Amino acid sequence: MVEMLITGVRRDGVFPEEGQLQDNVKIERPAVVLDFIVARTIEVGDSTDEEPVITSSLFGKNIVLIGRNVTVVGNVQSNGKVVIKDGSKVLGNVVAREAEIGSEVNVLGNIITESHVALGRRSKVGGYVVSIRGTITTEDEVEVFDLFGDSELILGQDVHAMDYALFGGSGGVRARGGVILGEYKVEDPKDLDFRGSLNLLTILIPNQYNPKNALKYLRDNLNSIVDIKTYLQKHNVDIQRLERDFQLKPFEDMLKRMAKEITKNLSMAGPTITVTNAEGPVTITVGENNVVSVNAGESDKHQTVNLVELFQKARESILKGDLPAAYSAVAAITEAIPEGKPVPGELDEFVDAIRSRIREGIAPSEEIKEVLVSLLDTAYNRMLKL
Repeated sequence: MVEMLITGVRRDGVFPEEGQLQDNVKIERPAVVLDFIVARTIEVGDSTDEEPVITSSLFGKNIVLIGRNVTVVGNVQSNGKVVIKDGSKVLGNVVAREAEIGSEVNVLGNIITESHVALGRRSKVGGYVVSIRGTITTEDEVEVFDLFGDSELILGQDVHAMDYALFGGSGGVRARGGVILGEYKVEDPKDLDFRGSLNLLTILIPNQYNPKNALKYLRDNLNSIVDIKTYLQKHNVDIQRLERDFQLKPFEDMLKRMAKEITKNLSMAGPTITVTNAEGPVTITVGENNVVSVNAGESDKHQTVNLVELFQKARESILKGDLPAAYSAVAAITEAIPEGKPVPGELDEFVDAIRSRIREGIAPSEEIKEVLVSLLDTAYNRMLKL
Protein backbone atom coordinates (compact mmCIF):
# COMPACT_ATOMS: atom_id res chain seq x y z
CA MET A 1 0.00 0.00 0.00
CA VAL A 2 1.35 3.43 -0.99
CA GLU A 3 0.60 6.68 0.85
CA MET A 4 0.84 9.63 -1.55
CA LEU A 5 0.75 13.32 -0.59
CA ILE A 6 -0.05 15.86 -3.30
CA THR A 7 0.48 19.60 -2.95
CA GLY A 8 1.30 22.35 -5.44
CA VAL A 9 0.59 21.97 -9.15
CA ARG A 10 0.37 18.39 -10.41
CA ARG A 11 0.00 17.97 -14.16
CA ASP A 12 -0.11 14.17 -14.45
CA GLY A 13 -2.81 11.96 -12.98
CA VAL A 14 -2.66 9.12 -10.47
CA PHE A 15 -3.60 5.75 -11.96
CA PRO A 16 -3.18 2.20 -10.60
CA GLU A 17 -0.51 -0.11 -11.95
CA GLU A 18 -1.87 -3.32 -13.47
CA GLY A 19 -5.38 -2.49 -12.32
CA GLN A 20 -4.60 -2.73 -8.58
CA LEU A 21 -5.95 0.13 -6.47
CA GLN A 22 -3.36 0.29 -3.70
CA ASP A 23 -2.69 4.02 -3.37
CA ASN A 24 -4.07 6.16 -0.57
CA VAL A 25 -3.92 9.74 -1.85
CA LYS A 26 -4.05 12.87 0.29
CA ILE A 27 -4.27 16.35 -1.26
CA GLU A 28 -3.37 19.37 0.87
CA ARG A 29 -3.59 23.06 0.13
CA PRO A 30 -2.41 24.82 -1.87
CA ALA A 31 -2.96 22.41 -4.77
CA VAL A 32 -4.14 22.33 -8.37
CA VAL A 33 -4.44 18.82 -9.85
CA LEU A 34 -4.89 18.90 -13.62
CA ASP A 35 -5.62 15.22 -14.30
CA PHE A 36 -7.78 12.42 -12.90
CA ILE A 37 -6.96 10.65 -9.65
CA VAL A 38 -7.87 6.97 -9.32
CA ALA A 39 -6.93 5.43 -5.97
CA ARG A 40 -7.98 3.21 -3.10
CA THR A 41 -8.86 6.18 -0.90
CA ILE A 42 -8.73 9.93 -1.55
CA GLU A 43 -8.71 12.62 1.11
CA VAL A 44 -8.78 16.28 0.09
CA GLY A 45 -8.00 18.88 2.76
CA ASP A 46 -9.78 22.21 3.26
CA SER A 47 -9.32 25.01 0.73
CA THR A 48 -9.02 28.76 1.38
CA ASP A 49 -8.97 31.86 -0.83
CA GLU A 50 -5.25 32.33 -0.09
CA GLU A 51 -4.38 28.64 -0.53
CA PRO A 52 -6.93 27.05 -2.89
CA VAL A 53 -7.51 23.40 -3.70
CA ILE A 54 -8.80 22.72 -7.25
CA THR A 55 -8.84 19.20 -8.66
CA SER A 56 -9.99 17.30 -11.68
CA SER A 57 -12.22 14.19 -11.36
CA LEU A 58 -11.69 11.86 -8.40
CA PHE A 59 -12.36 8.13 -8.07
CA GLY A 60 -11.71 6.39 -4.76
CA LYS A 61 -12.50 2.69 -4.43
CA ASN A 62 -13.30 2.80 -0.70
CA ILE A 63 -13.94 6.46 0.07
CA VAL A 64 -13.54 10.00 -1.23
CA LEU A 65 -13.42 12.63 1.52
CA ILE A 66 -13.50 16.25 0.33
CA GLY A 67 -12.85 19.08 2.78
CA ARG A 68 -14.35 22.55 2.97
CA ASN A 69 -14.46 25.03 0.07
CA VAL A 70 -12.77 22.67 -2.41
CA THR A 71 -13.54 22.85 -6.15
CA VAL A 72 -13.72 19.58 -8.10
CA VAL A 73 -13.90 20.23 -11.83
CA GLY A 74 -15.38 16.94 -12.94
CA ASN A 75 -16.96 13.92 -11.26
CA VAL A 76 -16.56 12.39 -7.80
CA GLN A 77 -17.03 8.62 -7.74
CA SER A 78 -16.57 5.82 -5.22
CA ASN A 79 -17.54 2.17 -4.82
CA GLY A 80 -17.93 3.12 -1.16
CA LYS A 81 -18.72 6.48 0.40
CA VAL A 82 -18.38 10.08 -0.74
CA VAL A 83 -18.24 12.85 1.86
CA ILE A 84 -18.24 16.49 0.73
CA LYS A 85 -17.91 19.12 3.45
CA ASP A 86 -19.33 22.63 3.70
CA GLY A 87 -18.93 25.13 0.91
CA SER A 88 -17.36 22.85 -1.70
CA LYS A 89 -18.31 22.66 -5.39
CA VAL A 90 -18.47 19.69 -7.74
CA LEU A 91 -18.80 20.74 -11.40
CA GLY A 92 -19.96 17.30 -12.44
CA ASN A 93 -21.73 14.25 -10.98
CA VAL A 94 -21.41 12.40 -7.68
CA VAL A 95 -21.75 8.60 -7.92
CA ALA A 96 -21.28 6.37 -4.87
CA ARG A 97 -22.68 3.66 -2.66
CA GLU A 98 -23.67 6.41 -0.23
CA ALA A 99 -23.11 10.17 -0.10
CA GLU A 100 -22.94 12.73 2.69
CA ILE A 101 -23.19 16.31 1.45
CA GLY A 102 -22.44 19.25 3.76
CA SER A 103 -24.02 22.68 4.03
CA GLU A 104 -23.97 25.09 1.07
CA VAL A 105 -22.38 22.51 -1.22
CA ASN A 106 -23.04 23.00 -4.93
CA VAL A 107 -23.18 19.96 -7.25
CA LEU A 108 -23.92 21.01 -10.83
CA GLY A 109 -24.73 17.50 -12.07
CA ASN A 110 -26.53 14.54 -10.51
CA ILE A 111 -26.06 12.62 -7.25
CA ILE A 112 -26.66 8.89 -7.73
CA THR A 113 -26.18 6.36 -4.95
CA GLU A 114 -27.12 2.80 -4.12
CA SER A 115 -28.08 3.54 -0.52
CA HIS A 116 -28.41 6.66 1.61
CA VAL A 117 -27.98 10.29 0.51
CA ALA A 118 -27.85 13.16 3.03
CA LEU A 119 -28.01 16.77 1.82
CA GLY A 120 -26.91 19.59 4.14
CA ARG A 121 -28.59 22.93 4.65
CA ARG A 122 -28.79 25.17 1.59
CA SER A 123 -26.98 22.66 -0.60
CA LYS A 124 -27.80 22.80 -4.32
CA VAL A 125 -27.92 20.02 -6.89
CA GLY A 126 -28.45 20.99 -10.51
CA GLY A 127 -29.61 17.52 -11.55
CA TYR A 128 -31.34 14.49 -10.03
CA VAL A 129 -30.70 13.13 -6.53
CA VAL A 130 -31.32 9.38 -6.68
CA SER A 131 -31.09 6.56 -4.13
CA ILE A 132 -31.57 3.27 -5.96
CA ARG A 133 -32.15 1.14 -2.86
CA GLY A 134 -32.19 3.57 0.07
CA THR A 135 -33.40 6.83 1.55
CA ILE A 136 -32.75 10.50 0.93
CA THR A 137 -32.69 13.01 3.77
CA THR A 138 -32.32 16.76 3.44
CA GLU A 139 -31.91 19.68 5.80
CA ASP A 140 -33.65 23.02 5.26
CA GLU A 141 -33.62 25.17 2.11
CA VAL A 142 -32.10 22.53 -0.15
CA GLU A 143 -32.47 23.12 -3.89
CA VAL A 144 -32.52 20.25 -6.41
CA PHE A 145 -33.91 19.41 -9.81
CA ASP A 146 -35.68 16.31 -8.49
CA LEU A 147 -35.52 13.62 -5.78
CA PHE A 148 -36.01 9.87 -6.25
CA GLY A 149 -35.72 7.63 -3.17
CA ASP A 150 -36.46 3.91 -3.21
CA SER A 151 -37.30 3.62 0.50
CA GLU A 152 -38.22 7.11 1.70
CA LEU A 153 -37.69 10.87 1.38
CA ILE A 154 -37.28 12.85 4.61
CA LEU A 155 -37.25 16.57 3.84
CA GLY A 156 -36.43 19.67 5.83
CA GLN A 157 -38.32 22.94 5.50
CA ASP A 158 -38.59 24.91 2.28
CA VAL A 159 -36.98 22.28 0.06
CA HIS A 160 -37.19 23.47 -3.53
CA ALA A 161 -37.43 21.03 -6.46
CA MET A 162 -37.61 22.42 -9.98
CA ASP A 163 -39.63 19.43 -11.16
CA TYR A 164 -43.28 18.88 -10.23
CA ALA A 165 -43.08 15.51 -8.46
CA LEU A 166 -40.87 13.95 -5.77
CA PHE A 167 -40.82 10.14 -5.46
CA GLY A 168 -40.29 8.52 -2.05
CA GLY A 169 -40.81 4.86 -2.94
CA SER A 170 -42.13 2.40 -0.38
CA GLY A 171 -41.83 4.83 2.54
CA GLY A 172 -43.28 7.84 0.76
CA VAL A 173 -42.33 11.44 1.47
CA ARG A 174 -42.22 13.17 4.85
CA ALA A 175 -41.51 16.90 5.15
CA ARG A 176 -40.97 19.05 8.25
CA GLY A 177 -42.34 22.12 6.52
CA GLY A 178 -43.47 23.53 3.22
CA VAL A 179 -42.04 22.43 -0.13
CA ILE A 180 -41.66 24.26 -3.43
CA LEU A 181 -42.33 22.32 -6.63
CA GLY A 182 -41.51 24.25 -9.77
CA GLU A 183 -42.86 27.74 -9.16
CA TYR A 184 -45.52 26.60 -6.64
CA LYS A 185 -45.05 26.62 -2.87
CA VAL A 186 -47.13 24.16 -0.86
CA GLU A 187 -47.42 24.83 2.88
CA ASP A 188 -48.91 21.42 3.72
CA PRO A 189 -47.17 18.72 1.64
CA LYS A 190 -49.67 16.10 2.79
CA ASP A 191 -52.11 17.59 0.29
CA LEU A 192 -49.90 16.22 -2.49
CA ASP A 193 -49.52 12.60 -1.26
CA PHE A 194 -49.94 10.27 -4.20
CA ARG A 195 -48.65 6.68 -4.23
CA GLY A 196 -45.42 7.28 -2.33
CA SER A 197 -44.73 10.67 -3.88
CA LEU A 198 -45.52 14.35 -3.65
CA ASN A 199 -47.09 15.07 -7.01
CA LEU A 200 -48.19 18.58 -7.80
CA LEU A 201 -49.85 17.37 -11.00
CA THR A 202 -52.61 15.77 -8.93
CA ILE A 203 -54.07 19.23 -8.29
CA LEU A 204 -52.84 21.27 -11.26
CA ILE A 205 -55.14 21.60 -14.24
CA PRO A 206 -53.44 20.74 -17.56
CA ASN A 207 -53.03 24.28 -18.90
CA GLN A 208 -51.15 25.30 -15.74
CA TYR A 209 -48.50 22.63 -16.19
CA ASN A 210 -45.52 23.94 -18.10
CA PRO A 211 -42.32 21.92 -17.63
CA LYS A 212 -40.15 24.24 -19.74
CA ASN A 213 -38.81 26.18 -16.76
CA ALA A 214 -37.75 23.00 -15.00
CA LEU A 215 -36.10 21.54 -18.09
CA LYS A 216 -34.27 24.81 -18.75
CA TYR A 217 -32.89 24.75 -15.19
CA LEU A 218 -31.61 21.20 -15.68
CA ARG A 219 -30.11 21.94 -19.08
CA ASP A 220 -28.37 25.12 -17.86
CA ASN A 221 -26.73 23.27 -15.01
CA LEU A 222 -25.59 20.32 -17.11
CA ASN A 223 -24.23 22.65 -19.79
CA SER A 224 -22.15 24.41 -17.11
CA ILE A 225 -20.05 21.28 -16.51
CA VAL A 226 -16.56 21.91 -17.93
CA ASP A 227 -13.11 20.34 -17.88
CA ILE A 228 -10.52 21.72 -15.50
CA LYS A 229 -8.44 23.58 -18.11
CA THR A 230 -11.53 25.42 -19.34
CA TYR A 231 -12.46 26.22 -15.75
CA LEU A 232 -9.01 27.63 -14.97
CA GLN A 233 -9.01 29.75 -18.12
CA LYS A 234 -12.53 31.00 -17.40
CA HIS A 235 -11.46 32.10 -13.93
CA ASN A 236 -8.14 33.60 -15.13
CA VAL A 237 -6.02 31.14 -13.15
CA ASP A 238 -2.40 31.31 -14.35
CA ILE A 239 -0.87 27.82 -13.96
CA GLN A 240 2.70 29.05 -14.49
CA ARG A 241 2.31 31.66 -11.75
CA LEU A 242 0.78 29.07 -9.42
CA GLU A 243 3.72 26.75 -10.03
CA ARG A 244 6.15 29.51 -9.12
CA ASP A 245 4.16 30.38 -5.99
CA PHE A 246 3.89 26.75 -4.91
CA GLN A 247 7.61 26.19 -5.44
CA LEU A 248 8.35 29.20 -3.26
CA LYS A 249 5.93 28.21 -0.50
CA PRO A 250 8.01 25.32 0.94
CA PHE A 251 10.96 27.73 1.16
CA GLU A 252 8.82 30.32 2.96
CA ASP A 253 7.49 27.65 5.33
CA MET A 254 11.05 26.61 6.12
CA LEU A 255 11.98 30.22 6.94
CA LYS A 256 8.95 30.55 9.22
CA ARG A 257 9.95 27.39 11.06
CA MET A 258 13.54 28.67 11.36
CA ALA A 259 12.38 32.04 12.70
CA LYS A 260 10.08 30.33 15.20
CA GLU A 261 12.89 28.02 16.36
CA ILE A 262 15.36 30.92 16.71
CA THR A 263 12.81 32.89 18.73
CA LYS A 264 12.19 29.88 20.96
CA ASN A 265 15.90 29.26 21.52
CA LEU A 266 16.58 32.92 22.23
CA SER A 267 13.77 33.20 24.77
CA MET A 268 15.00 30.06 26.56
CA ALA A 269 18.64 31.20 26.65
CA GLY A 270 20.53 31.90 29.85
CA PRO A 271 20.50 35.36 31.44
CA THR A 272 23.64 36.53 29.62
CA ILE A 273 25.86 35.65 26.71
CA THR A 274 29.36 37.12 27.00
CA VAL A 275 31.47 37.67 23.92
CA THR A 276 34.90 39.22 23.52
CA ASN A 277 36.30 41.64 20.96
CA ALA A 278 39.34 43.90 20.83
CA GLU A 279 37.88 46.51 23.21
CA GLY A 280 36.52 44.26 25.91
CA PRO A 281 33.43 42.24 26.83
CA VAL A 282 30.04 42.80 25.26
CA THR A 283 27.03 41.37 27.09
CA ILE A 284 23.74 40.46 25.37
CA THR A 285 20.95 40.01 27.92
CA VAL A 286 17.67 38.34 26.96
CA GLY A 287 14.73 39.86 28.83
CA GLU A 288 10.98 39.51 28.65
CA ASN A 289 9.29 39.29 25.23
CA ASN A 290 12.70 38.57 23.64
CA VAL A 291 13.92 42.15 24.18
CA VAL A 292 17.72 42.08 23.90
CA SER A 293 19.88 44.55 25.84
CA VAL A 294 23.36 45.19 24.47
CA ASN A 295 26.03 46.45 26.91
CA ALA A 296 29.42 47.41 25.48
CA GLY A 297 31.42 47.08 28.68
CA GLU A 298 33.88 49.93 29.38
CA SER A 299 32.32 52.24 26.81
CA ASP A 300 29.11 52.02 28.86
CA LYS A 301 27.07 52.23 25.67
CA HIS A 302 23.68 50.62 26.37
CA GLN A 303 20.92 50.15 23.83
CA THR A 304 17.73 48.09 23.94
CA VAL A 305 16.55 46.50 20.72
CA ASN A 306 14.25 43.60 19.87
CA LEU A 307 16.60 41.78 17.48
CA VAL A 308 14.12 38.99 16.78
CA GLU A 309 11.46 41.49 15.79
CA LEU A 310 13.80 43.50 13.58
CA PHE A 311 15.12 40.46 11.73
CA GLN A 312 11.60 39.07 11.30
CA LYS A 313 10.41 42.46 10.02
CA ALA A 314 13.23 42.59 7.49
CA ARG A 315 12.53 39.03 6.34
CA GLU A 316 8.78 39.60 5.98
CA SER A 317 9.37 42.86 4.10
CA ILE A 318 11.63 41.08 1.60
CA LEU A 319 9.09 38.32 0.99
CA LYS A 320 6.46 41.03 0.35
CA GLY A 321 8.84 42.85 -2.01
CA ASP A 322 8.97 45.95 0.26
CA LEU A 323 12.65 46.88 -0.01
CA PRO A 324 12.47 50.25 1.83
CA ALA A 325 10.93 48.58 4.91
CA ALA A 326 13.59 45.86 4.85
CA TYR A 327 16.35 48.49 4.53
CA SER A 328 14.93 50.40 7.50
CA ALA A 329 14.89 47.28 9.70
CA VAL A 330 18.48 46.36 8.80
CA ALA A 331 19.63 49.96 9.44
CA ALA A 332 18.14 49.73 12.95
CA ILE A 333 20.05 46.49 13.52
CA THR A 334 23.39 47.95 12.42
CA GLU A 335 22.86 51.06 14.57
CA ALA A 336 22.37 48.83 17.63
CA ILE A 337 25.82 47.23 17.21
CA PRO A 338 28.32 48.89 19.61
CA GLU A 339 31.28 50.79 18.21
CA GLY A 340 34.23 48.56 17.49
CA LYS A 341 32.11 45.45 17.31
CA PRO A 342 32.28 43.87 13.82
CA VAL A 343 29.23 44.11 11.61
CA PRO A 344 28.45 40.78 9.90
CA GLY A 345 29.56 41.01 6.29
CA GLU A 346 26.21 39.62 5.20
CA LEU A 347 24.47 42.77 6.45
CA ASP A 348 26.77 44.94 4.35
CA GLU A 349 26.09 42.70 1.34
CA PHE A 350 22.37 42.99 2.04
CA VAL A 351 22.49 46.79 2.13
CA ASP A 352 24.55 46.97 -1.08
CA ALA A 353 22.16 44.55 -2.83
CA ILE A 354 19.01 46.57 -2.18
CA ARG A 355 20.26 50.19 -2.08
CA SER A 356 20.52 50.56 -5.86
CA ARG A 357 17.24 48.71 -6.41
CA ILE A 358 15.43 51.09 -4.06
CA ARG A 359 16.94 54.11 -5.81
CA GLU A 360 15.93 52.81 -9.25
CA GLY A 361 12.55 51.49 -8.12
CA ILE A 362 13.26 47.92 -9.22
CA ALA A 363 11.06 45.22 -7.67
CA PRO A 364 12.98 42.12 -6.51
CA SER A 365 12.56 38.84 -8.38
CA GLU A 366 11.85 35.63 -6.48
CA GLU A 367 15.48 34.59 -6.90
CA ILE A 368 16.72 37.89 -5.43
CA LYS A 369 14.29 37.51 -2.50
CA GLU A 370 15.78 34.09 -1.73
CA VAL A 371 19.32 35.52 -1.79
CA LEU A 372 18.41 38.45 0.47
CA VAL A 373 16.64 36.25 3.02
CA SER A 374 19.59 33.86 3.04
CA LEU A 375 21.92 36.80 3.84
CA LEU A 376 19.65 37.86 6.70
CA ASP A 377 19.56 34.38 8.23
CA THR A 378 23.33 34.02 8.03
CA ALA A 379 23.87 37.47 9.57
CA TYR A 380 21.49 36.69 12.44
CA ASN A 381 23.20 33.40 13.23
CA ARG A 382 26.60 35.13 13.20
CA MET A 383 25.36 37.81 15.64
CA LEU A 384 24.18 35.13 18.05
CA LYS A 385 27.59 33.41 17.92
CA LEU A 386 29.82 36.49 18.16
